[in-house]
Amino acid sequence: MFNPQSRVRSIARNYLRAFHPGFAGLHGDRILRTLVRRLVNRYGITACIETGTYQGETAIFLARLNPSLPVYTCEIDGLAYEAASARFVDFANIMISRSSSPSFLKDLIDAKCCGELPLFWLDAHWLEYWPLRDELALITNQPHAAVIMIDDFEVPGKPQFGFDSTADYEAGAGVSEPIACGTDYVRPALNSGATYTIWLPAYHRKQAFPFWDLRPLRGYSLIIMNSPSLSSSLEEDPFLRRFFELQGPLCFSPNE
Repeated sequence: MFNPQSRVRSIARNYLRAFHPGFAGLHGDRILRTLVRRLVNRYGITACIETGTYQGETAIFLARLNPSLPVYTCEIDGLAYEAASARFVDFANIMISRSSSPSFLKDLIDAKCCGELPLFWLDAHWLEYWPLRDELALITNQPHAAVIMIDDFEVPGKPQFGFDSTADYEAGAGVSEPIACGTDYVRPALNSGATYTIWLPAYHRKQAFPFWDLRPLRGYSLIIMNSPSLSSSLEEDPFLRRFFELQGPLCFSPNE
């Protein structure tokens, strides 16, 4: 059945993507976009690294925050890579790679491209292979501080936030029982010698999309690694106190 409202939304999205690149980055979620903008502008982010370029909207959003800030992104699908590359012509600070995300991250880390406080946006977990744990193992085995954000993350007690599960993808990502993309899933991949503070979103759809009811909310996590000073600053940040819940430090059992 034809839905006029849905059609209008589709036309609006296509127009904004064409004439306002980056509009749909980070799901178009106003709260999430403000969070990332604050992290970049106030807390000394040295590089932005995205896994899973797709249409390039998030990379363009990040690139526009600060033209001198390097933005590294990777895409494994050939068609998506070519399409995004064409969109990046006008953005000198975006570097795109066609590769798997673990290979991409290893190359960046080995080349020391990330600086002292990189921001990672991890969004390459799809199809039957989820690289998320491999990504996290590479990132967290480095001694530097980092801001790690994982898209499509389970937010317990907040059903308004959608999240990924291995049940959503072919072959169940190689496991017999579905597993949610959440804290229990990522914990085994983290270096237990590092320190982590986790924040999760705690707001509603109308706050994220005050003018356009474009899409469902997607969950995500904000993980601060090896930076007690940044964690303390964020605890005092009124924006985070209003829209996010501090989960506290991530603890490991003795055998982890």
